[in-house]
Amino acid sequence: MIDPTDPEPYCDVLAQTRALLDRRHPKRTMWLAAGTRLSPIAPSLVLPAGCFYGNASATRRLAADPSEETLAALLGYLEPKSSILLAAALVVQARDRSDCVVGEMVCAPLRILDAARALEGFGRIELMSAEAALARRAALLRRE
Repeated sequence: MIDPTDPEPYCDVLAQTRALLDRRHPKRTMWLAAGTRLSPIAPSLVLPAGCFYGNASATRRLAADPSEETLAALLGYLEPKSSILLAAALVVQARDRSDCVVGEMVCAPLRILDAARALEGFGRIELMSAEAALARRAALLRRE
């Protein structure tokens, strides 16, 4: 089962969509939490917790096992959110020139460098607390 998360701002959705459609960009999959304004492109799979965008193989894999572990593997996360102590978690983001999030990864403090390397090529790397990342989302959603 995939746990619900907070909706994402539409500027981040558009940044992720642009990256997903750019064959030169390393981003190959995207997950939008339920309640997020959808991308202009159709999702590959709609689940109660959100929408997945990816190729046919990735979509079949998630449909067969809609779990945090499968989603994390498909999104290139170091570990599923379910295995991270969220109170101590940090968030590594890759942002585009407009300061919109193209990739984001929640990780344990000891995995910060690994997360930054995993997002290499996605955009400018930012590090913040999970609380600050959620506050950013909420502030941008209020402005939209």
